[in-house]
Amino acid sequence: MSRRKIRRLLKPALLLIGILFYHIALYQYCTLRQYPAVYQVVCEGEHAALTREDYGQICETQEKEESALCYAFWGKTEGADVEEVQWGRRSRVRVYRVRGRMDMLFHGYVDLQDTDLQGCYLDAETARELFGSTEVIGSEISCAGRQFTIRGILEGEKSLLAIRPEEGETTDRIALGKDGKEQITGAEVDAFLLRYGISGTAVHALFLRDILQIFLLLFPVGLSISLFGDLRGWSPEGIRWAVLILMFWMLLRQIEIPERMIPDKWSDLQFWRDQWESARDNIAAFVRQEKTGKELDQLICFLKGAVCAVISVTVWQIPMGGRSVHK
Repeated sequence: MSRRKIRRLLKPALLLIGILFYHIALYQYCTLRQYPAVYQVVCEGEHAALTREDYGQICETQEKEESALCYAFWGKTEGADVEEVQWGRRSRVRVYRVRGRMDMLFHGYVDLQDTDLQGCYLDAETARELFGSTEVIGSEISCAGRQFTIRGILEGEKSLLAIRPEEGETTDRIALGKDGKEQITGAEVDAFLLRYGISGTAVHALFLRDILQIFLLLFPVGLSISLFGDLRGWSPEGIRWAVLILMFWMLLRQIEIPERMIPDKWSDLQFWRDQWESARDNIAAFVRQEKTGKELDQLICFLKGAVCAVISVTVWQIPMGGRSVHK
């Protein structure tokens, strides 16, 4: 078989591989969009240590709001030893002390009452290490001089114990979001902090889906360039148009422009300068901060999508190097 025929056979095969990887990238983007917008605030200044009284006052005020935010006040301790009471087996974990909505930080259904100071949630890996099984609800463990009863298992987490803080314990972080598909905005976060006199750095992972949208444009744009730049390719022009239209159709159904990136005037250069500086600072803060399980999953999802988007373009462009064959 001649080299020219081999190229003609490779082109449709590699194009199909490119489409496959593009679909995987699009799937990762859709998965990323399922995560609700959550801002993580690292408290600073005089009110960095939030007490149970602070939390109670905010709860009382928020209950009167028509569009109340979801929130969790939390802090974390690294390298704590958790011990199985009966046999004395030990494991090292990160202890999350959370007041409010635990589901904003962890995967799955987490139902632990704020007043349940003896209850806890444990990750599946640590449960197997201590008990040899994940069927441990109701079992007793101890950590940092406190006794706990396991109320449930946290799937998808590693070396983690989630508890409610005691009366005198303080927290130094806040997770803010909204229920359902409604997305919280940066303005709402700023208003929340200002209202309760809290100062701190608010960080979010929304930029991951924004950047992934750019990666998703690579394949359709590359296909467009090929279509208009070389009309004597291996496939009929109609097929290439069909593939291109399908790619853009799938992309437009999923991609959305965030309201925070829509200026009042598109010629407002200061708006774009502020957007760039805000995005740069947020990305830097996100990279530096300790991430929750949900944030790590979002980061992994973004990396998978970006890699697959790049592969879809790279693999598909391999046969384009053979254009000289047609001349």
